[in-house]
Amino acid sequence: MSERNEERLYQLIPAVYRSRDITQGGPLRALMSVLESQFRVLEGDLDALYDNWFIETCDEWVIPYIADLLGVRGLDTNHHVLPSQRAMVANTIGYRRRKGTIATLEAVARDASGWGVKGVEMFELIAGTQQLNTIRSTRGRTISLRDTETLAWIGTPFDASARSVDVRGIGVSEPRDLRGRYNLANIALSIWRLASYPVTRSTAFSRGGGRYTFDPVGIDRHLFNLARSIDEHAAGAGPINLPDPLRPGPLADELELRRNGDADALSDGYLDAPVLWIYLDGSPDPVPPEHMVIADLGDSDDGGWRLPWRSAGDDAAGAGSGAASPVTVAVDPVLGRFALSDGADHAPVAVSYAYGFPGDIGGGPYDRWSTLAQGDGKTWRGSVAGGAATGADRSGVAQFASLADALDAWHRSGAGDGVIVITDSRTYPLDCTIDLGAGDERGRTLVIEAADGARPALIGDLEITGGGESSGLQLSGLLIDGAVTVTGNGHLYLLHTTLVPVAGRPGIMMADGDRGALHLLLDHSIVGAIVLPDAAIGVSAADSIIDGAGGEAIAGARGGPPVSLERTTVLGDASMRSLEASDCIFTGRVTVADQHRGNLRFSYVEDGSRTPRRYYCQPDLAYAARAEELGLSSPDLLSEAQRLAVAARLRPRHTSVRYGDAGYCQLVAGVAHEIGTGAENGEQMGAFNMLRTSFRAASLRGVLDEYLPLGTNVGIFYIT
Repeated sequence: MSERNEERLYQLIPAVYRSRDITQGGPLRALMSVLESQFRVLEGDLDALYDNWFIETCDEWVIPYIADLLGVRGLDTNHHVLPSQRAMVANTIGYRRRKGTIATLEAVARDASGWGVKGVEMFELIAGTQQLNTIRSTRGRTISLRDTETLAWIGTPFDASARSVDVRGIGVSEPRDLRGRYNLANIALSIWRLASYPVTRSTAFSRGGGRYTFDPVGIDRHLFNLARSIDEHAAGAGPINLPDPLRPGPLADELELRRNGDADALSDGYLDAPVLWIYLDGSPDPVPPEHMVIADLGDSDDGGWRLPWRSAGDDAAGAGSGAASPVTVAVDPVLGRFALSDGADHAPVAVSYAYGFPGDIGGGPYDRWSTLAQGDGKTWRGSVAGGAATGADRSGVAQFASLADALDAWHRSGAGDGVIVITDSRTYPLDCTIDLGAGDERGRTLVIEAADGARPALIGDLEITGGGESSGLQLSGLLIDGAVTVTGNGHLYLLHTTLVPVAGRPGIMMADGDRGALHLLLDHSIVGAIVLPDAAIGVSAADSIIDGAGGEAIAGARGGPPVSLERTTVLGDASMRSLEASDCIFTGRVTVADQHRGNLRFSYVEDGSRTPRRYYCQPDLAYAARAEELGLSSPDLLSEAQRLAVAARLRPRHTSVRYGDAGYCQLVAGVAHEIGTGAENGEQMGAFNMLRTSFRAASLRGVLDEYLPLGTNVGIFYIT
């Protein structure tokens, strides 16, 4: 069906009739054009029907029907666990042919959950005496103290050391819980819930003296491996196939082999498809891996870093006297730091790396295509690319070398609406004021967004002035290290944006609130403390994190603004005029001035909070359930000790509440089920409700039985 002629039916008519039709003004041609349009509709429908016969090309709604024909079990069609379950159905026949193997079990678990999976048959690691004539090198063994590469993996899913038998039952637990894991009939499935996000050509943050952090705002951040696809002939997943935090030991061993010219001894290393690049002085070529060394660059007693250099001009400590390549850069993947041997600052310094995070919230280099601003023919448009000359790109859009130049051009243009797109992941200064049209009844609207796949960093404070009722500023896909101050009216919309939470610094505040009205909207964003007065129209947030960084998360004079939250995690105390919230987690005390307006649904709130009417909230439901267990007529009859015991079990436990950690605001695997499944849709409360974590875990357990070897037990261990 590759015919592209728009008049195929008309061309089939004999030429004599077409010639006569032309002389009469083309009435036959017009008629055939109408028939042609309907013919194309019918043709497209026939093509779609043919495509729907195959799992690779069918529409999403057809997948469950093909799965039913194959008898696929465990397919989730109600909760939308994954964007698509096409892979699981497409691979079913191949999996059944290879069922019982550890590689197949890994692949099935990966398709069902969308997580990184590593499976281990535990009988391989049970200590035992082998027949000397048939020694199996893959069996668990006593590890040589000289084998640093193998020693580095002890305590991980890639541990090759021998263990004694443990007859206790194996189940779902944290990775450090070894109970019941080592037995002949057991299989351990290790799960990586975090995803790794690649950042390309970002600007490194300089600490002076040749010291840098990979993170553009200077935060210590553990670097991650960017998982590579698994070879279908491989026996199972390896470290390079998983979104695993980079481990110093294996990475150091690989770099040493490369420096000494022994890279051929590597079967498959991290740096075959490099996990980090460092570009000095704006060079297009990165520092070769052979010139790097892994080191501990933690803080020293004098407030600096523990540098690996013995003295100026010497090789790095640990490089080895026989190293064939000079070492110029020391990297600490745990802290996300690196130092240059010459101790000098090189500007600019760009880096490419990957970091770990639970999901697509905040500024990040993930797919945001559907959220990009479209505008219209009247919208002023400009693009920013660091190092690019001012002018126009191929599509005629004005191009600028800095964000300040683009903002100045938009202000001078007098255009009502504007869109500025930052096309790379560099760092740009932000200290500026955006005037949305003071005295203008309508005001102006401006969108500052990152291009899809980019994650630019803006450093400095932003002030927003002027504006009318319909004016506003939208920030999308950005990482901002600074405070946003608003004076005036309008809307401030943060979409997939991070305002770095810092203790003692408000993220968003309204300076001249008695004379202005602001509506703050957050969507898939991370912000610091919000300080707004009564004059603010309100705060609306969905799928977001509001982090007070140890202080009050939402604060306001005389009660503050009305607040509406959905699937949001609030770290710290919060005070507001009124509250409507659903599927939220409040880790601090909530104080609502008007308790007769709004409601709180399917959420967790600390004891002692003053809120409007609650519906299916925790720990209220848990108190009621405990009172019923004890035969009490009311939860108020519980003793103080009984209430404390319930509250301690129910308190949300996060992997970390420090911004910059990979597990930031991620609920731990062992969190109370009332929190992990307490949202209205049966999922976890809080910002990462969208990840469908409990549904993924249920889908994973639902498919394992079909593919487990007979007589074996499986345990699930969450690594991240």
